[in-house]
Amino acid sequence: MCLLIRYLIRKARIKEYFDTKETGFLPMSQIRSAVILLDGTSEGCTSAGEKLKKFFSSCNVSVTLMYLDFRRKSKTVIRYSPAEETIYSRHISWTGVPKIKKFHSLLTTEFDLMINLVENSGFTVDFLSKSLKARFKIGALDYKGHDFDFIIETPSPDGTQPNNSDSRHGTATSDKTEKKIEIIIEFLKKII
Repeated sequence: MCLLIRYLIRKARIKEYFDTKETGFLPMSQIRSAVILLDGTSEGCTSAGEKLKKFFSSCNVSVTLMYLDFRRKSKTVIRYSPAEETIYSRHISWTGVPKIKKFHSLLTTEFDLMINLVENSGFTVDFLSKSLKARFKIGALDYKGHDFDFIIETPSPDGTQPNNSDSRHGTATSDKTEKKIEIIIEFLKKII
């Protein structure tokens, strides 16, 4: 019964906040605001965020960074991302939806660009990807129900197949994120 209630609440929240606007490619000249979702569990997450901030500030684009770190707090967990820009598990309700009071302004702001570099297809990431209002959406994973305008796939070490597998090692995840950021920056430079 509890799972049914959770499912119905999730469905209602997505319906309430779902971004129904048409999305598509935008040239950099039309992008003035961006929201970026990053994995806050890897060591290089803050340097990746700063790299993106630096690029977008050089293009006069205001950036909102959001790090996602859903690990439970313990003595062995090391937090890598800045607390004021991080969504922790305590910010998530029992249904998996971010607490609306805290994130209402983020969910109602209209952005020109959304970049989701979180390689997690859990409900909270899914909800944020669907609910953040943006005219151009870039994603790290292509999963059911998403209409990202551009999907970033990193080549595997041997260069044959895309490698989007979830790694539990911070260095591997950090390297993969850095590679994806380079791809995004090169892509955005080309569509000026």
